[in-house]
Amino acid sequence: MTKTTSNIQSSLPPCKAFRRGLNNLRVADYPAARDAIKAVLGTKNITLVAYYADGKGNLDIDKARQIEEIFHSYGVTDIWGEQ
Repeated sequence: MTKTTSNIQSSLPPCKAFRRGLNNLRVADYPAARDAIKAVLGTKNITLVAYYADGKGNLDIDKARQIEEIFHSYGVTDIWGEQ
């Protein structure tokens, strides 16, 4: 069981906040990326996106990877962190 737990932990992002990724987006890409993130989170509420972007909510691994893919599609590779 410990081996499985360590495998899961190694696949988690180093930080649960993705505010840095939002700050690294081009202004023109921000609305589309934000809408894609809202779809991943299953919400239309921008406040909930900000809650997760600031690392206040726990993302599951699948959602974190989907958010990474969104940022990568816009050329952003430095995603995880508060700023």
